[in-house]
Amino acid sequence: MKIVDLHFYTGRNIYSHYPVLSMLLDLETFQDYRTDCDPTFADRILKELPTLGEHSCSRRRPGGFIERVKEGTYLGHVVEHVLLELQSLAGMGVKYGKTFTGSGRLVQIISEYHCEQAARILAEAAVQFVKALASGEQWQLKASLAAAKKAAARYLPGPSTAAVLAAARRRDIPYRQLEPGTSLYLLGTGKYQKRIQASLTAETGCIATEIACSKPLTKKILSQYGLPVPHGKIVRSA
Repeated sequence: MKIVDLHFYTGRNIYSHYPVLSMLLDLETFQDYRTDCDPTFADRILKELPTLGEHSCSRRRPGGFIERVKEGTYLGHVVEHVLLELQSLAGMGVKYGKTFTGSGRLVQIISEYHCEQAARILAEAAVQFVKALASGEQWQLKASLAAAKKAAARYLPGPSTAAVLAAARRRDIPYRQLEPGTSLYLLGTGKYQKRIQASLTAETGCIATEIACSKPLTKKILSQYGLPVPHGKIVRSA
């Protein structure tokens, strides 16, 4: 079982109004594996991740997901819930997830995310963890959770920026981060878009000045709008 493709949607998309990742998962030899094939599967996954017992799934009540596991569900569905729970355990509470099954070994998993760098780590961890469970093996999640927390601390917005983004979500205003690891965000789309940097707004010239002072960021933004820019990179003498 392995990840074939991992794509991150940073704004409104065909799956959600908020950022989600799309994982294309190849089940390989686990294509026909159902969790009811192993009577101990539910107990073993709860032993490693007790908080999965609170997931409601389609039953819309706590414990609904574990009921599905006991009755029998496919591993793509299990990976979806494990990924959501790992993100929550790493301090990024997310709820929305969806699994699409098709013909053959490939399944598509959609999951809400807050930090792309942390989600990449946890997506791989979720797949390896579920694969190990189905194989009757052990897989430690501590290292992956620690790495995800470290990535989240580096790349997630600070308190002031987070408050602005929370207000935007309440008003259904889409947003995306313009530069990883910074507090520079774009709110809205089209003629209504506004840039913020922490508590600074686009009503001042501060943000434009800081962008213009960074050649890589300036070229990146111009390139995103289809304007030709020279390619280059920073080099240093030996």
